[in-house]
Amino acid sequence: MTQPRPYNGLADLEKMQNLLRDGLRAFPHGYMHPGDVEWWLFYNPFGDALSAHLWEDDAGNLMGFCVTLKTHVESDIFIHPSMRGTAVEGEMVDWIEAFLISSVNAEHPNVEFGSIFANHGSLQDVFKQRGYQFQDYLAYFHKDLTNELPVAVLPEGYYFLDEMNTLYADKRASAHLDAFIKTSRMTPDYYLDFMTHAPMYRNDADVVVVAPDGQFAAFAMTWRDEFLLKGEFEPVGTRTELQRRGLGRAAMLEGLRRMKAYGMKEASVCTGADQLDNIAFYEACGFQRMNTVLHASKRIIA
Repeated sequence: MTQPRPYNGLADLEKMQNLLRDGLRAFPHGYMHPGDVEWWLFYNPFGDALSAHLWEDDAGNLMGFCVTLKTHVESDIFIHPSMRGTAVEGEMVDWIEAFLISSVNAEHPNVEFGSIFANHGSLQDVFKQRGYQFQDYLAYFHKDLTNELPVAVLPEGYYFLDEMNTLYADKRASAHLDAFIKTSRMTPDYYLDFMTHAPMYRNDADVVVVAPDGQFAAFAMTWRDEFLLKGEFEPVGTRTELQRRGLGRAAMLEGLRRMKAYGMKEASVCTGADQLDNIAFYEACGFQRMNTVLHASKRIIA
């Protein structure tokens, strides 16, 4: 069995992102964006509970990697496109399951896997053979940026921040926490750490709508991959009390405009497969659903 090694800094991050790029070249709507890994690793309120491992061949080529969160007994798994249908898929799943299974408890009785795209049949077969059940988890959307884009319109008194600044980390963190109040652990320190350490982060790619009173009202974090010329949104949100005023749509459109200005040819975004309002929102912004990301789960504690 091929054994993985722990993640060890930015050189490994580049390898992981190159695997995703190879995957997106082979399956244009079938892998996560390179920016996703940076959001997961550099916005990290979980400390040592969050980890990543890499599987390499004898020549040092990356065959696959995972990002795991022990406190939630879950892992995202990524296979190089050249390794699809090989024994590596099963070896990775078995190792990750063994790595996580000791963390199963009454609150988290299942081992969970994410980032399994619906068109990755061989990996689904591996999970089925091991007794995992699937559910639709994310809806994956795509938008072509080569055509003319709608212009973002904001209500009177609102405006776009030209670019984020570390001095605004507290305001930016507050907006994020409010938008995702049920799940977020965001703090100003976490956001500042993310801004200063994520290699792909760009101040002008962090789109912010400012309210007349100066608070940050809505945001669209965008990622630009210069190799694929593909942008992504992750995450997007609006303060709870300011929703349904067109602020989120304006942030998205401004994000698309900035992506295109930097040469991006396409953009993607994901949302919960059961979040019908969000799905309608992205469709109204001109995105087309292209794939579904699955979640695999196996009950360990009855």
